[in-house]
Amino acid sequence: MRTWALTIGLLLTMSLLSPVVRAGEPDLEFGLYLKDDSVTAWVDLAPLLNSVWIEQLADGLDYTVSCKFELLRPRRLWGNAQVGSAITSFQISYSRLSGEFRIRRFDPDRPVEHRLSSQAELHKWLADSVSAGLGVTDSLQTDRKHLLSIRVETISGSLASLAEEGDSGTDSPIRYLFDKFLDISGLGRESYEIRSTPFHLSDLSER
Repeated sequence: MRTWALTIGLLLTMSLLSPVVRAGEPDLEFGLYLKDDSVTAWVDLAPLLNSVWIEQLADGLDYTVSCKFELLRPRRLWGNAQVGSAITSFQISYSRLSGEFRIRRFDPDRPVEHRLSSQAELHKWLADSVSAGLGVTDSLQTDRKHLLSIRVETISGSLASLAEEGDSGTDSPIRYLFDKFLDISGLGRESYEIRSTPFHLSDLSER
């Protein structure tokens, strides 16, 4: 515990001494469709794959990406009511030995690893494969309007391994210190929020 506190304290000091550089906001496309009587959301994360990502991956630094999807029902007086949510997260790394990009999805039941042989394959995976189910249509009010909200968070470099280890328990001391460190410093973390216009479930197409 003391070691982790010292580590995070050191990283915080480094962040205060280092310049923070933010690139332009990427244009992330997203949408909803119906699959097997369920509402599924998707987001195209390919625009995140810029030259900085490629350079850091080639240098052996990982990226951890987390996407939180929320299906909301607008209310006049009390804000939006959440009627469905899902989180999908994964880690991207690069192996110089094999020349492969590796994507490890964090699944509570069974972690899944994908091996991609080129930057083009990684770009295609980020564009096509980030999605999550938000609820069965029978349990939703089809006559009411809904909103889709997506929050994308990326953690770069050696902080990715801290994030992964900290995820072992949301109430763990390590996770608490790590979250506080990121909140204060913002080091290695970028976040983006997307929200749709109101829609009816009947507007969605089957896939």
